[in-house]
Amino acid sequence: MGAESILHRYLMQQALQSELGQLFQACNCCLESCGNDLLYDMALKRDGFTFSYDAAVTAQLQLSVQSLLHGPVQLTPALSKSVSKGSLRNSQAAQELHPDLDCQLSRRIKWLAEMLDFEGKEEELPAHIKEMTAKSRQDESQIRDLETKIEAAMKQLLDGLKDCTEVLIFLMLSFKLDQHTEHARIRATYLRSHCETLVAKVASFERRLLAETYTSSSVLQLDAIAQELASSIKLAEQDSCQAMASLEAYEQLGPEMLQLAKAHHDLDAELQHAEFTLQEFQRVTLEDD
Repeated sequence: MGAESILHRYLMQQALQSELGQLFQACNCCLESCGNDLLYDMALKRDGFTFSYDAAVTAQLQLSVQSLLHGPVQLTPALSKSVSKGSLRNSQAAQELHPDLDCQLSRRIKWLAEMLDFEGKEEELPAHIKEMTAKSRQDESQIRDLETKIEAAMKQLLDGLKDCTEVLIFLMLSFKLDQHTEHARIRATYLRSHCETLVAKVASFERRLLAETYTSSSVLQLDAIAQELASSIKLAEQDSCQAMASLEAYEQLGPEMLQLAKAHHDLDAELQHAEFTLQEFQRVTLEDD
């Protein structure tokens, strides 16, 4: 059940409870009618509301209905005297009206039970309304808790995406700055695989973000990150290809090439020593002559 549906049902329950309370109050005023009917009669006539004592509704009930429709009727001090005329007749009318009120009240309670999908007894309806109100408040609290958890999860995802992007940029820059040395060319293989792993992780974060939220701002941010990653990956692939070619050429030399290079170095050193000895011998010979 969505939050809007829960809120709508809760407000409907509150309105029905208020309306039912007003109906009970009006019926109670009718049944407790006593010797103040003339005061209500004069107050209602002052407000333009007329009725007949022979009607099926007492003056006090009409005053209650008038209060429900237009607010409470104000009584002036001049109308505060007690008149007992007609009290017996109004009490009899109230007793005659009692079955009709019971019928109306029963219909209203039945309608209220149908609105709330209630199938129990009428006397259990108030407790059912109270229980549904408490459940609505509990559902509302659960919805607020769920929103809090979603916000926390979103913050965690965004923080992870930020950290991953920063590490990726650092690795890209490190790869570009260290490519001048032979050691950096050998490290290129590790950096490339690490960058590919981070790119896959960023893509995973992107899919989770799109799954949990879809807003214009998040889509624009993800597009900008995707473009930056695509550009960096393209440059990294070019540098990686060059590094891999140099690494393969270096690895193809093998141990025999290293021994040959050492022998060449030793032979070159002996040749230089022989040339130096010959030059010294020639210099001494010239000095003797």
